[in-house]
Amino acid sequence: MRFGSVILKKPEWNDVKFIQWLWSDPETMIPVGGPIILDYQKAKLWYEKMISPGSQTDNYRLIFNQDSSPVGEISYHRFDPETMSAEFNIKIANEYRGMGYSKDAMILFLDYFFNHAGGLVLKDKVALENNLGKQALLSFGFEHDPSVKKAFMLKITREHFNDLYQNIQIKGSS
Repeated sequence: MRFGSVILKKPEWNDVKFIQWLWSDPETMIPVGGPIILDYQKAKLWYEKMISPGSQTDNYRLIFNQDSSPVGEISYHRFDPETMSAEFNIKIANEYRGMGYSKDAMILFLDYFFNHAGGLVLKDKVALENNLGKQALLSFGFEHDPSVKKAFMLKITREHFNDLYQNIQIKGSS
């Protein structure tokens, strides 16, 4: 899948090295709860759960720039077929933040979730102190749900996404 400045790809096993680095990088991970060390065994289990063979309730993609360098990740988790909702995740490596990758990746990925996979709502519990993450999602069009107090709950619906981004032509979003 390609849009604007990004390409979204299902990771291959050799891409796990980037994921291990991304999750362990303090500058990238401190705003989202801190670094996560993914050793070989944990990486193998994670890859089997998320990628191969994967699951029907999770969808994970790496974000690559136009130079084919990985710059981050985007995913949804715990898709609920009754409510047609899921939990959203996006991480851009600290050195690539502010370059427009997150917006382009979200347009492409949310178009897939809402208009091809049948999703109705994406939610993201953002850490209260993650001001950069909150601002990025709010400026994209996510809305704050003040009923959740222990995190900054944000959500976006299919209708709201399509109202905001209806004029954008996305090709190859399957």
